[in-house]
Amino acid sequence: MVWNLQYDLSAWFVFLILIAYYASKRNLPIQRNYAFFTLMMSSFMLDTVDIIASYVASFPGRFPTQLNYAVNVIYYMVLAEVPFSFSFFCSFLFSRQRANNARYFIQAIPMFACIITAILTPWTKYVFYLDIQGVFHYGPGRIIFFYETMFYLAACLYEVIMNGRQMLMVAHLFSLYTYIVVTAIGYVIQFFFQPYAQVVSLAALISTLAVFLTFQGPDYYRERRTGFFDARGLQLTVTEDYRRGLHRPFSGFIFENYGALKNAYTEEIVTALLRQVATYVRTIAPKNTTFYLRNGVFLGLLGSKDDAIVMRDQLNERFQHPFVYRGNEYTLRPRFFYDPGLIPYESYEELRATVWAAISKAREDNNALSVLITEQIYEKARQTFAIERATIEAIVHNAVEVYYQPIISAETGKVVSAEALARVCDRQMGIIMPDDFIPIAERNGSISRLGEQVFAKVCEFVKNHDMEALGLDYIEVNLSPIQCARSNTAQRYLDILKEYEVDPSYINLEITETENTQGEVARNNILRLSSRGVDFSLDDYGTGYSNMVNTIRLPYSIIKLDRSLVNEYYCSDSNILLHLINHFNNSGKQVVAEGIETEEMRDALAQMGCSYLQGFFYSPPLPQAAFLRYVEEQNK
Repeated sequence: MVWNLQYDLSAWFVFLILIAYYASKRNLPIQRNYAFFTLMMSSFMLDTVDIIASYVASFPGRFPTQLNYAVNVIYYMVLAEVPFSFSFFCSFLFSRQRANNARYFIQAIPMFACIITAILTPWTKYVFYLDIQGVFHYGPGRIIFFYETMFYLAACLYEVIMNGRQMLMVAHLFSLYTYIVVTAIGYVIQFFFQPYAQVVSLAALISTLAVFLTFQGPDYYRERRTGFFDARGLQLTVTEDYRRGLHRPFSGFIFENYGALKNAYTEEIVTALLRQVATYVRTIAPKNTTFYLRNGVFLGLLGSKDDAIVMRDQLNERFQHPFVYRGNEYTLRPRFFYDPGLIPYESYEELRATVWAAISKAREDNNALSVLITEQIYEKARQTFAIERATIEAIVHNAVEVYYQPIISAETGKVVSAEALARVCDRQMGIIMPDDFIPIAERNGSISRLGEQVFAKVCEFVKNHDMEALGLDYIEVNLSPIQCARSNTAQRYLDILKEYEVDPSYINLEITETENTQGEVARNNILRLSSRGVDFSLDDYGTGYSNMVNTIRLPYSIIKLDRSLVNEYYCSDSNILLHLINHFNNSGKQVVAEGIETEEMRDALAQMGCSYLQGFFYSPPLPQAAFLRYVEEQNK
């Protein structure tokens, strides 16, 4: 019988190209990548041996019997090993625990049983045999290789179904399902319908290619501009290290002026500078596993703690000279940080929080060349991480609480509105204040969900209470500058207003101006919401980016004077506060003075012309029930 090798030969050339490409690239040094490379090599070897064995068996009498037996035994040994390699790969893909050698040994028992059966076949004739003329025949035991493969595929399918949604993206899951289904179909065809058409190797190629192209390609975890691995790659690497009890030293740096570079120059220039920096880092540290975490942050895992100092000094020397692109010179100012490997991080999130704490310290200390990550920085980062975790948990479970700080009419002394303020309550840390969790939410991207949740709860409050009977004109809700810069913010807030059937006039959105509120997207969001009846306040006037131009250009009906500006009035002889209040009153805008703490401040600011007063002299932020009691008592 002559075997049909067209499927094998086609698969063999593609496998060769795939493996050559994979081996030519530097990959993440993690066990699942080693396991995937082993799977590719096993599949390639299966294809290679299949071609040789099929050719030898197709011409009985041309080749020695011993050779015929040998190549076919090797073929069945590799056939048993390939599904185990896939199962081994899946183990690393889904494992949350430290590697368990005993588990892997038990997992390999079906493979070992099939390999031993294949080795004994020349004497038992169980899997295959050669008759007296040297003609190849399948034996009754060939079917055990089919069952072994189905066993491993079923085990992997169970893992994918049970753990896939929590640990992998949808596209990754689809590629694994593809591997399992295509492999199973290939085995069914070859074992039951076309025993002499070797489609198993083709099925292995299609299956492997699906996983390779989806998430196991060497470029999947690579940042395109620098060619270094990205933050996802760092997470995979250190998570596996910590699972194995390994804490490698690392060092890194951030460009102090990266934000200014992005704002001042084109993407082409910034990309060119990043590539020049990356090229130099590769030159001085070719063996290190280096990551680019975006926003100008580079981090490298080191072989020893001494490498950190050497690398820092070499980089610092290079950064003393400008980088040149198309004849123009650009100066980059780095801030360094390093960890000699002494901190016992428990998770990637802890490491990430510690790196950001070190970066903040490096930016604050202008005299230090680099920051050594100490236990003190680590503990501060752990606190930050705990706050981040509590905030995310509160957002996910719709458990962000809303407190209300009364805003008082300077003319009547009654409560006319309130500022809604978010609070996160944690079992261990108690109530977490906005100054602690808002910057974290802005950094990790959860600020939009947080803001929308607070806005929805304020809308629910307005819907469930008679605002006129309470004497409340509106509720102020903070709108993050990052939310302002998102194109769908206006539509999201209008949808929430519609869901709760709330009159937009009862809502006043507070905005603190930053660079994020200066763009066209932010302006369009503000104008669209304003056109639908939502009022706006300019919060914290007198600090940051706030300026006179925007008070005219944008539809702010209320200007809230920052407490620092109010306090400064009492510490100097300047009349600028009075002039500001007169200017805004003459412009038809109402003024709220924040930070009222004494009777003297209340009387002075009311006399200056402030429409509304807010501060601890009247009340701190209150939970909803306490706020309603306060309003009832104050407005009697």
